[in-house]
Amino acid sequence: MSFSKIASYIFHPVFMPISIFFLLISRVEYFDYIFAFHCRYIYIILFIFTVCIPICVTLLFSFFLKKSIYLENRKDRILPYFFSLISVLVGYVFLSKIITLDTVLLNIYLSLFFTLLFAFLITLYWKTSLHMTSIGSAVAICIYINIVFGDFFWTTIYCIIISGIVGYARINLRSHNINQLLFGFFSGLILEMFLLFNYNLTTLKISTF
Repeated sequence: MSFSKIASYIFHPVFMPISIFFLLISRVEYFDYIFAFHCRYIYIILFIFTVCIPICVTLLFSFFLKKSIYLENRKDRILPYFFSLISVLVGYVFLSKIITLDTVLLNIYLSLFFTLLFAFLITLYWKTSLHMTSIGSAVAICIYINIVFGDFFWTTIYCIIISGIVGYARINLRSHNINQLLFGFFSGLILEMFLLFNYNLTTLKISTF
């Protein structure tokens, strides 16, 4: 397996939410202190609704409709992406019942959802890079955490370096052209920063059960 494929698998968008939460809870003392007794449940919810269900949806879609699991074609991405977004939103309902002491992590989760929703709407008409949208969002979150809590500068730099590696991998695999990569990265970066610095998304009324 080539380096580009390995990089694409490791930094696949499906792993981004749980990776970001793990990074924040383990590296930011504030989150580690508040969620010390809840992190196991947080990771379980994230694993089920942002990793397992989206992967299962993609596998089922590719199996029954005889489509590639890599979803190279833009139209092939639409249905799996749509159901994955629903799963991520349902995951928020469960997270909101656990993360009650602070809204920062919930706000980050919702900002990720809306960034991915934007990417989905773009995908309806044009192929963009979800890998780069996700890593752009991760860079934005690192910048936000560094400004709000501090001591996240080098983590931000590492994340930027990773974005370059992922971009190279996607180009090398001929999965995207440079315009799709740049649009994906900067749309994720700019939209994520705009949402985090301007809105408390947890004030939105999302029905729970």
